[in-house]
Amino acid sequence: MRLPIQIKITPSDGGQSPLIFLLSVLEGRYFPSVVLFWYSLLKGADQMGFMLIFIAIIFFSLGILSKRIPTWGWRANEAWKIKGDSEPSDAYIDDMKFRGSVSILFGSFFLVCGLLVIFL
Repeated sequence: MRLPIQIKITPSDGGQSPLIFLLSVLEGRYFPSVVLFWYSLLKGADQMGFMLIFIAIIFFSLGILSKRIPTWGWRANEAWKIKGDSEPSDAYIDDMKFRGSVSILFGSFFLVCGLLVIFL
């Protein structure tokens, strides 16, 4: 019976990371892609990728909020400029929906960049 090839990755300080050890014990062997991902996560090599994904989540959430509820920031941004009680115009609502679409587009760009930084 032939045993599977094992790849052992150790941090630069000479000791083995506890998470990598736990993964190897639970799985009974080393899975290179899982081990490399968690090793890079633990070493902080891909902090820029996770920051890009965090920025993408912010852009996505603001874009979805602007698309679904385009009047959510109108009172704080524009209402104080107008005397009396008023409502946002149709042009303002359309503009906020367009800005939401652009924000979702930027969020998808940052998400793709973050995933590429992490996995490549």
